[in-house]
Amino acid sequence: ADAPPHYYEDETYTYLNAVEDAAEMGIKIIPVAGSGINKATELLMRSMAARTGGKYIFITDDSGVGNEHCVPDIEQYKPETLNSILRRTIMELISQGPSPTTS
Repeated sequence: ADAPPHYYEDETYTYLNAVEDAAEMGIKIIPVAGSGINKATELLMRSMAARTGGKYIFITDDSGVGNEHCVPDIEQYKPETLNSILRRTIMELISQGPSPTTS
């Protein structure tokens, strides 16, 4: 994502519904934060990953891609290429098996 979510007054199905549906189906969400997000969006994306058993991924200024990136709320991290971190994360999540469903 490169921006906070958009809100529409007449929307009947939102990202909140989608996250709950994904969690109930055992789908793990891996949000990728790019330039343009703020701290509230980081919290939202981390929450989406946590709710579904996924993992939050962020792009840093080290990538050389996009505009200035939000500094993540994490003490230590090792910059990786996006391809590398996505491959590693997907393989880790697959090896864990499906997320437990909740009601």
